[in-house]
Amino acid sequence: MGVVLMQDKNVIAYASRQLKVHEKNYPTHNLELAAVVVALKIWRHYLYGAKCEVFTNHRSLHHVFTQKYLNLRQQRWMELLKDYDVAIQYHLGKANVVADTLSQKMVNIGSSACLTVTKRPLAKDIQTLESKFMQLGISEKGGVLASIEVRATFIEEIKAKRFRISFMCGKERIFAKFLWNFKEERRAKYWIAWPDICLPKEEGGLGFRSLFDVSRVLFAKLWWNFRTTNSLWSNFMWNKYCKRHRPQVVEWRGGSQVWKYMLQARDDMDQEIWWEVRNGHSSIWYDNWTQLGSLNYWLPISHSIDENFEEETFQHLFMQCPISKDLWNLFAGAAGVQGPFVQIKQTLDKWWKSDCVAKLKPLFRAVPIFIIWQIWKRRNIIDHGGKMSKNAMIMEINRNLYLLASYRYPWFQQLPGNWPMLVKVLEDYKPLISSKVVTWECPSKGKFKCNSDGTFKHMLGVSSIAFCIRNHYGDFIFAETRKVQLRSALEAEVRALGVGLIYCINHNIFPLILETDSLVTKKVLDGVREVPWSISVEVRGIKSMLETYNVEIKHIFREGNTLADFLANNVVNFA
Repeated sequence: MGVVLMQDKNVIAYASRQLKVHEKNYPTHNLELAAVVVALKIWRHYLYGAKCEVFTNHRSLHHVFTQKYLNLRQQRWMELLKDYDVAIQYHLGKANVVADTLSQKMVNIGSSACLTVTKRPLAKDIQTLESKFMQLGISEKGGVLASIEVRATFIEEIKAKRFRISFMCGKERIFAKFLWNFKEERRAKYWIAWPDICLPKEEGGLGFRSLFDVSRVLFAKLWWNFRTTNSLWSNFMWNKYCKRHRPQVVEWRGGSQVWKYMLQARDDMDQEIWWEVRNGHSSIWYDNWTQLGSLNYWLPISHSIDENFEEETFQHLFMQCPISKDLWNLFAGAAGVQGPFVQIKQTLDKWWKSDCVAKLKPLFRAVPIFIIWQIWKRRNIIDHGGKMSKNAMIMEINRNLYLLASYRYPWFQQLPGNWPMLVKVLEDYKPLISSKVVTWECPSKGKFKCNSDGTFKHMLGVSSIAFCIRNHYGDFIFAETRKVQLRSALEAEVRALGVGLIYCINHNIFPLILETDSLVTKKVLDGVREVPWSISVEVRGIKSMLETYNVEIKHIFREGNTLADFLANNVVNFA
């Protein structure tokens, strides 16, 4: 990238540098515009207040000021160009030899720009200023002094006419030309430092006021009113620009120029606004409640797992950053799931559709969820100033998998706590199959047994209940079956058990054993499971009777409850 500064067709200065890494990806248009910006930044002390022309061998750059659509980078550069009186002209490459040679000095590709400074008549501008509010004089040492009187009426005139920033730029240029003795016949001479004469007289200056300083003060006052008052204007600005962001960190993304300059004054003002801790409306992280500045100013936070990555995305966070890759490869290698893992959806499909034993299926579906959760958890911990190592993430994932396996397979006595060993144990597991003959058994001597069953046919909308009572010899004592109107099989089971219990109480058949083939009914009556609201009334009545009388409830498999099951289904079949 090469640039040349010229005045009166004479080369004053030149500069060149190698392209940065990110600049190598710029398109040609952006690269040529970047060369112009670099030139303005390097020689701003020469170019500010003077009319200058930029000659470039890129034709499209000639129309940049009338370009309709600009990206964010181009918008930022155009804001810089507006501070200078600059025009961009097109020259053929052979007419731009010096700058083009400098641009190719470091690398094979580059951009070039040539700037020329043009002088303008100064006498008329000085006369206009002298007639209005500036007086010129000669000091004892022969120097020229300018005394500018700032009147209240002049400030009111600025407010009334709503002078734009270009007005202040023009006046600053006139002041700069005067102080630099800018004449047509020779180069400018530096007479006096402009920042020094803007100091108060007590500090060695002339008491002049820089209009840019006045502008900054006015916008600082606007920021103060915006942050401290509850007005219609402040509420409007808040909802328009800060609806989803804190005003302390919101960025300018185009739009109102007033809001832009308010944000420029924010960095100075926010550190001077002190918030008292009272009703909880101030932010502990972003507001200055310690009188030492906001915590966000002193303790900036990291924004992603990979601090060298410019923009955080879901794909980078969960799949591409080094820790994420290590986690996926570690757990996939132990389970035999083949990579590569490029996208989240593709990774989930590989885990969920992996060929494994039945016992590992629930764990394989949970592994990617646990990994994604730990990555997201670590990201938020770092985002708020904490730390979380990769080993801590692995231990937490192993712990979650162990808890899931213990819940799904409670009959395992000792499950390993790490993922590779857990996979090996479940792959090698072979269940012990045992057989048992299930029959109805007689109760002990002197006792009676009541077997109950309920049936609900959803397609037919028909339900029935049945119970039968036998003594310790197995002799049949009584049986009953009936058709009822119920809405679920659980209601039928509870109703059958309750009807059988009431019959035994009315006929004093005790001591009694109640048997049902519904394990849910047994757990509900024992208090192991919550009582569904549809059977809560009947369960409450059965429990009160169980507390009063000598009754024992047992669960039996359907093969041992064939008589009650036959009676209940027989009623439904003939209904």
